Amino acid sequence: MSKNEHDQSWVIDAICANIPTDWPDIDETKRQLARVPLAQLRKTLASIQTTAAWHGEEETSHEEYIEDVNDIIDDAMQHATDDAPQPSDDTPQPSEEEPVTDTDTTPAAVSPGETPGHFDLTRYIIDTATANRETILDGLDLSGSKTVTHTFQIPDIPPVSIDKAHAKLPLLVKSAGLRRPVMLVGPAGSGKTTAGRQLAEVYGVEFYANSNSPMDTRTLAFGYMDANGEYHPGYLYTAMKNGGVLLDDEVDASNPAVMVSKNAAIENRFAVFPNGERVEAHEDFIYIGSANTYGRGADRQYVGRTQLDAATLNRFVFIEWDYDEDLELQVSINEDWTRWVQSVRHAVAEHKMRYVVSPRQSIVGGELLAAGVPEEDVRAMTVFPGWPQDDIDKVLRSL
Repeated sequence: MSKNEHDQSWVIDAICANIPTDWPDIDETKRQLARVPLAQLRKTLASIQTTAAWHGEEETSHEEYIEDVNDIIDDAMQHATDDAPQPSDDTPQPSEEEPVTDTDTTPAAVSPGETPGHFDLTRYIIDTATANRETILDGLDLSGSKTVTHTFQIPDIPPVSIDKAHAKLPLLVKSAGLRRPVMLVGPAGSGKTTAGRQLAEVYGVEFYANSNSPMDTRTLAFGYMDANGEYHPGYLYTAMKNGGVLLDDEVDASNPAVMVSKNAAIENRFAVFPNGERVEAHEDFIYIGSANTYGRGADRQYVGRTQLDAATLNRFVFIEWDYDEDLELQVSINEDWTRWVQSVRHAVAEHKMRYVVSPRQSIVGGELLAAGVPEEDVRAMTVFPGWPQDDIDKVLRSL
């Protein structure tokens, strides 16, 4: 199979992975898409993913989503040509144990005068880099790598299976089960926030997240009484009172005095709030901190970090949360690109350079490639922005 055929195959698979599960005759759709040029397939994939994210945000009906997807597929078919590479003879066929369901139903045709789906590159790049990042992380498994799945059995809770799980998620689950405060320490983009959300899923509780900064005050955590005597709760009150996983992000960028004020709540599981209420932590309250450093102050790479009080640090058990490159291959949509990003990361570490090359570059870069953006531009936009040419050349020579 040629590289072009290989690329065409995974783009078609990616498109079909984003099509609703009740789509009629997916095999026929794949055969038709095989006649569409690769560049147009990439635009089709990007358009469907953007449309899926938009419908998710707007909470539109399933029928409206299917109609929009149908428009996009129909537009792709307008570019079909017999010159496009066809699937090779070794394309896997359904086994005898998996009979094909006979159906004569085909997707509804686009009505005359309707506007076919189109691809807005500017909107796509913005969505991918910001609002759609979690959708990409949670919704894609297209690289062909082995699925990273863990099943957890917590007493009195039905078994929960977590896909796309970091290798250290089982360690976090066991540690959090003791209701002791845990600190996840790892580089930017290593999946610490995702781990907190998955932990809440395992225990079947709410997930709360707070992002710290040096300008934060005690009020954000504990709440305040207004001039009318009404109490406005902070994030710590809500999580302790109702139970759930509280992910306190960027702890090493927080105001150290505010962290000290949370010490009793973090370890002793009680706190007195501005309304005079003494709250004993709910039995399902789980506190997780996350940081890029071990709280001893700024380093050469994370220059905005603060030194935390020793009494605060002493309350945590620490789990090093580094990049899980097997998981990275799973959540990105372009395996070749992801392996190249990983090789750049290794070269950066070897040369002791102060650059962050995280799975975010793998995920967003793969999406941009699927959108038809040239690889040279994708490298400049995601991996090498602001790099001196000498550093780029040094890394590329190491690959």
